[in-house]
Amino acid sequence: MPRRCIRDIHVRIFLKTPGPRTARSETGTGRSETRTARSETGTGRSETRTARSETGTGRSETRTARSETGTGRSETRTARSETGTGRSETRTARSETGTGRSETRTARSETGTGRSETRTARSETGTGRSETRTARSETGTGRSETRTARSETGTGRSETRTARSETGTGRSETRTARSETGTGRSETRTARSETGTGRSETRTARSETGTGRSETRTARSETGTGRSETRTARSETGTGRSETRTARSETGTGRSETRTARSETGTGRSETRTARSETGTGRSETRTARSETGTGRSETRTARSETGTGRSETRTARSETGTGRSETRTARSETGTGRSETRTARSETGTGRSETRTARSETGTGRSETRTARSETGTGRSETRTARSETGTGRSETRTARSETGTGRSETRTARSETGTGRSETRTARSETGTGRSETRTARSETGTGRSETRTARSETGTGRSETRTARSETGTGRSGSRCFQKNSHVDVTYASTWPKVNTVKAIWTESPTLKPIN
Repeated sequence: MPRRCIRDIHVRIFLKTPGPRTARSETGTGRSETRTARSETGTGRSETRTARSETGTGRSETRTARSETGTGRSETRTARSETGTGRSETRTARSETGTGRSETRTARSETGTGRSETRTARSETGTGRSETRTARSETGTGRSETRTARSETGTGRSETRTARSETGTGRSETRTARSETGTGRSETRTARSETGTGRSETRTARSETGTGRSETRTARSETGTGRSETRTARSETGTGRSETRTARSETGTGRSETRTARSETGTGRSETRTARSETGTGRSETRTARSETGTGRSETRTARSETGTGRSETRTARSETGTGRSETRTARSETGTGRSETRTARSETGTGRSETRTARSETGTGRSETRTARSETGTGRSETRTARSETGTGRSETRTARSETGTGRSETRTARSETGTGRSETRTARSETGTGRSETRTARSETGTGRSETRTARSETGTGRSETRTARSETGTGRSGSRCFQKNSHVDVTYASTWPKVNTVKAIWTESPTLKPIN
């Protein structure tokens, strides 16, 4: 035996290590080879295996390495394959010690159509465990990537996922993160997309704790025609819940925004809505607020509009409580020709109800105002109307007051007019009670030539009726007047035989520079 062989045998015996083993095989279709090597020392032992194979279609190789010591053990495996269509590789590594264990896997593949890669890593210790996965793929049409990470400890656990994709038409990305601890849990999602026509993004965040939970969503979109954004936030706690929504949109023709906020607690609930719009022709805004509590509810609405021709505003407020309800409306309008305003107020309680209306208008030719007030209670009702008008030629005013109670009713009308030639005033008062009725009319007129006044008073009771008329006139030449009194009585001592008899008393007087008064 040669000395070299004898020396090798002595060395292996001294080291207590067997030599490597190799097995080869060759056939008409191909050949293969396997190698195995083991080693053992005072600290541990190890083993390595390698297998190769080659045929007409391709070749492959597999390697396995194991190691074991006083602190732990490990294992590594690698497999490669190559054929006419492509090649692949897989690697696996495991490790285990006194503190924990871990594992890593990697797989790669490449063909004529593309390539892919997958990685997985797991770890486990006394404090917890974790796992990470990554997958990549690339083909002639595009590429994609996915990542997943999980972690779990004594305090809680978490998970994160990310997915990306890119093709000839565009690209997209999605991210998801979850977390759970002893105090609560949360989740976040994000999705992005981009194509030749535009791009979009969506975000969602959820949170839940011992005190409550919340959620937030955001969506953005942008295209060749414009862009939009929507946000939603919800919150819920032990005291109540709330929600807020916001939507924005912008295009080539204009932009708009809408906001909605809702709140609900143990004492009541409320809601607020706001909408804004702006275009090339003008802009508008609408606001609505609702509130409801244990004592009642209320609502307020406001609408504003502005265009090239003018602007307008409308406000409405409603309130309802245990004692009654009320409503107020206000409308304003302004254009190139003038402006107008209308106000309406209604109130209703346990004792009665009331309503007030006011309308104002102003144009290039003049202005006008109208007021109406109605009131109704358990004792009666009343109404008052006032109308004012003012133009370039003059002004006028009309007032009407009506009242009705359990004892009777009354009405008063007043009309005033003033122009460049003079002014006039008319007053009418009517009254009706259980004992009778009465009416009084007064008319005054004043012009450049003089003035005049006429008064008429009528009265009717259970005992009879009477009427009095008075007329006065004054001009540059003098003044004149007449009075007429008529009485119709159920009992007339003077004319008892011809009852009923009418007593008439007339008084006519005139006064001029040349004549004296005649009685």
